[in-house]
Formats: sequence, structure tokens, C-alpha cells
Amino acid sequence: MKYIEEIDMVLSSSHDGRVCFLDIEKGTVNKVFMGHCGHDKPGKNKTTPSSGSNRPGSGTNRPSTAQSGVPHTNTVSNNADGIICFDFSKVGKYICSGGGRQVLIWDPFTLEIVYTLDHFASPIASLLIQDCVELLFITTTDKVISLYHNITYELLQSITDKATYRPENKISCMVYAPQLKSFYCGGNKLTSYGLERGTESDNVRDDDDICSTLYNSLFQQITTIYR
Repeated sequence: MKYIEEIDMVLSSSHDGRVCFLDIEKGTVNKVFMGHCGHDKPGKNKTTPSSGSNRPGSGTNRPSTAQSGVPHTNTVSNNADGIICFDFSKVGKYICSGGGRQVLIWDPFTLEIVYTLDHFASPIASLLIQDCVELLFITTTDKVISLYHNITYELLQSITDKATYRPENKISCMVYAPQLKSFYCGGNKLTSYGLERGTESDNVRDDDDICSTLYNSLFQQITTIYR
């Protein structure tokens, strides 16, 4: 769940493949994005990308679909991918959401899918957009970290996290620290990577999984939440 100031709404994602736009003042669901639901996947209902939607990068251009903005219903395809994570780009004015082995980039105002990244070998674990460094970070459960340009969606670099996590050896969350120019991957500990130096170091360790992380720019501290 995340509040997006630019559209003055709270967005919530769920395992049924929906992103709901919540009007806090009225206490109602304003609209629902259903791009991750099973009836709207690559290989199904293929059409030609609309004019002006082509952008370079490692992925697939996607047209708008009728399913993207249908009213909220209780009917969901069995093929729906649960949305694990999403983020908003203030520069690109788009939302990036990840579920299954697919990342969708879409317009929060029209609910049109702008671009699709669907070449991942393992399910999406976490993603975040950092406009300050023009990067989109995507991690998968096999601990591959992919860095994309936040506007062109071009794949710039891929690295594999070599740290060993317990009890499951996988990345569960990720956070970026602008002042330190480093991003951190979390399992039962945090592993940091410096963008400029490409360094790697282990930080906080614990026996439990880290389920969420938050960077406080005022105190330049990272807060971790354990399961």
C-alpha cells in the first residue's frame, strides 16, 4: 500500500492481480487496474502497439486493453499473478508493478499499459524506482538484480547477489539510500551495493526474514521490519 501525492490517492495491491485506487476522503475504490489478471497476459489477446508507445529496452510494448480499467468484481482468472510490489515514477508519471515473472509499466490516469518486461527467469521479488539516479531496480527470487533506465526501460546491468540468506536463500526486499549512493538487498540480513564503486558488504544480520525496509533521509538510517 502506498500514497501517491500526484494523484492524491492510496494504491493497494493484492494477490488477485489487482491494484485498487482508494479515495481516502470518500472511503471508496475509485478505479481498479487489472493488467496482471490472467486474461491480460503476453501471448493472449496480442495486438499491435499503439502509435507513440514504442520505447527501446528489453521488453515488449503493450497496447491499452479493456481489462485494464474495468469496475471491481469478484471474478478473477485462475491465471492471475499476485502483485508482489509496485512503485511510482514522478519523472515518468507511470506506475511499475511486478507479479509472477512479469513487470508492467502503466499510466495511473488512463490505466493503459505502456511497456512490459517479461523476460525474467524467476518470479519478481522486489522493485523500486529511483528517479534521482534514473534507475529502475528489479530483483527476482533467484537473487538476480537488474538495473534499467527509468525512462527508456533499457537494461543497463544485471548482477547476482552472492550473499547467503536464511532460512530461505532469497531476496525479500530492497531499498536505495541516495546520500550513500548505495542500494540494499534484504533476506535475513542486508547486503549493500555501491553504485559508483560496485562494492558489496554485509550489514545487519538476524535469524528471521526481513519483510520490508525503509530509508530515512533525515537521519540517513535504514529501518528493517522482520517477519
